[in-house]
Amino acid sequence: MSANRLDRLLRRLIAVCKCQVPGFSKYLSSFSSHERCQNLKLRDFLIKPVQRMCKYPLFLKEMLKYSDKAHPDFRYIKVAGDELSSLTGEIETSMTEVSSSRCAALCSRFS
Repeated sequence: MSANRLDRLLRRLIAVCKCQVPGFSKYLSSFSSHERCQNLKLRDFLIKPVQRMCKYPLFLKEMLKYSDKAHPDFRYIKVAGDELSSLTGEIETSMTEVSSSRCAALCSRFS
């Protein structure tokens, strides 16, 4: 999933919560003004795990470049990297399918 698309989804989620959850707007204000948050918004914290998920396969691939192939952990690092690459590919595919089906449903309303 692209960062822009995820950011839009998070903005939409927060907007819905502001409308439907009493006191949510006040909570957001107090949340972002808390000194430990360093003026970051809630969506900044929500996007972190997704950003990290995409970085792990790259990190492990880079780690393999500098690892001795004879090291007992080498194959585990390779398997982990392959699995994470596969997982991020599946996430991207499923998000594309969801977006396509939503777009088709919306288009059918207007035709």
